[in-house]
Amino acid sequence: MAANAYDCYAAAFGRYRHGRPISREYFNSIQRSCAGAPFTFWGAFVDGKLAGFAKNFESAGYVASCSFRLDPACKRSRPSYALLDTLLRTYVTGQRKIFGNGFLSSHDDTNMQEFLLKFGFRRQYCDLQIAYSLPLGLAIRALYPFRSIVGVLPSRGRVTAVKSLLREEHIRRSCQLSAATAAAGKSLLSAN
Repeated sequence: MAANAYDCYAAAFGRYRHGRPISREYFNSIQRSCAGAPFTFWGAFVDGKLAGFAKNFESAGYVASCSFRLDPACKRSRPSYALLDTLLRTYVTGQRKIFGNGFLSSHDDTNMQEFLLKFGFRRQYCDLQIAYSLPLGLAIRALYPFRSIVGVLPSRGRVTAVKSLLREEHIRRSCQLSAATAAAGKSLLSAN
């Protein structure tokens, strides 16, 4: 991975609006530090060139995908399908493990979640907990009623960060509302 994956990794960032690749040296040091259990690396090659790779964290009952990168120049050969098919056959069919794609960033540009739905994956929602510093918490509470106005501003610099924070705050509040609704439903059920 350290010797061959950086070019594929860096090329993958050409498709993303948010985010930039880390340096080759830092990337290589991360790959070397993850060599061996519990990490495994898988690659898809097209004409001898690494077209895509996956880095996974393995445990006794599950496998979590930490990284899944594809070189857009090799898209027509569908390395994503070959790589994911191999991972699912190995872990899910062969070893009967749960295979997860990890968490979805609010800045996700990859469409990976939609891609995985084609393979029978399902969304697993979780409660979002956020701890703000006092000044940031006050700013978020003040801006939250104006989130639709902020949402139409061009995404540049700090505006992108503010949009992301307001989106996450919306998710956090919807989780609280869902939890309150569920708790009310449970109390009604237990009263009967």
